[in-house]
Amino acid sequence: MKVLYRAENVYVAKRKPEPEGYMTEKVIYYADKLHVSKDGALYPAKNVYVCKYKEIPGDFDFVIRGDKYIIGDGLDWRWPDYDDEIRYTINWGDGSVTVVDGNDISLRTHEYPYHGEWTITITDYVSGAVFFGHYNDWGTGNGLVRILSPLPFNDRLTNLEFWFDGSDVLEEISCNLFQNMPNINNLTGCFESCESLRKIHPDMFCDNPLVTSLLRIFGKCGLTEIPEGLFRNQIAATTYSSAFHRNPNLTRIPENLFANSPEVLDLSGIFYECFNLECIPEGLFTNNHKAATMQSCFYSCERITEIPGDLFANNPDIFHFGHTFGKCVGITGIPGGLFRNNKAALAFPSTFSQCINIGEIPTGLFDNSLSARNFQDTFSMPSTDNALTGLAPKLWTWPAAFPPFSPTGPLGSRCFSGCVGLDNYDDIPANWR
Repeated sequence: MKVLYRAENVYVAKRKPEPEGYMTEKVIYYADKLHVSKDGALYPAKNVYVCKYKEIPGDFDFVIRGDKYIIGDGLDWRWPDYDDEIRYTINWGDGSVTVVDGNDISLRTHEYPYHGEWTITITDYVSGAVFFGHYNDWGTGNGLVRILSPLPFNDRLTNLEFWFDGSDVLEEISCNLFQNMPNINNLTGCFESCESLRKIHPDMFCDNPLVTSLLRIFGKCGLTEIPEGLFRNQIAATTYSSAFHRNPNLTRIPENLFANSPEVLDLSGIFYECFNLECIPEGLFTNNHKAATMQSCFYSCERITEIPGDLFANNPDIFHFGHTFGKCVGITGIPGGLFRNNKAALAFPSTFSQCINIGEIPTGLFDNSLSARNFQDTFSMPSTDNALTGLAPKLWTWPAAFPPFSPTGPLGSRCFSGCVGLDNYDDIPANWR
């Protein structure tokens, strides 16, 4: 139980005292909302929570599907810094119980009487136990199905990189899976390729404010929705690159998804090939002032029809827009001021390539990005059957592309390839079309 004390916008959160165990104190900054002033300056949230984490031993339950289960080869337990203390009890879910004391792998092997789903309970584990493994090596249809309780307490562990990667039959994750791991900072690819995973709980990461990397965390999953507030406490996050790439069942993005991550730098490929996304919230990146790259962020999101005009208005440090909207065949127009605040942009390769329905290129689209020097394939089309009309901007004369910035001149091969409907198509240099 947590007891909250409020005093002048400061909250002190304490767990209910227990007779045994030890406590470690962490200062955590939580934020329901980050405020942005009219001049674009970011103001940090005022609420401060002082959270005390207490080791409270408990059972760890999970469900597997199959007829043979080998903890040592598929699901494992690790004790950082003191492997000689391996000790725990396994209730296999069919009435069998094994007491493991030491490194005897044979004790971690069990054969079930028939193929089915079995609930395994781990008890009596020593302090610092880590549930670990990759679960894609049992064959099609077998493996870890559900994780029913939080992972055991561990304040030493910081890296959960690719922890559950490839668990292709994983359907359910405990809502507070990481609540006992206060010092986690790396969740790269943690659930990548969990193809059966449809839903995740909004409180899943609320106890992990030190996480910096969420790279590919849910890439290639089967998610049908992203819950509101999922990353509300990820104030230290620096990368969300490819976080949801290739989730074909997603249809919407919560507008506040990244609102409390002011330190994020990499927003590349987040929704790459999310074919059924229907729209982009206008304020999606409002608080991400330090964002540096937007490469392939919405690549091949084929059902999106509009780009919000202020989508990048608060992201002045983005230098790379390569493939950002590539192959978004549903987009019917480009807002005129889309890049008005992106003065640091250097590259726009394939930014709108294969966007066959965008219509006209707005006058002055790149006028404030005078440092840009790469326009390769920016508007290239797969064929001459496209809706692009109007005038092509004279990017081949761009100031930053010439000495002393770029001795070879601007990079623009195939920039307007297939854009035969442009009024000045014949005036475009041959290597630019």
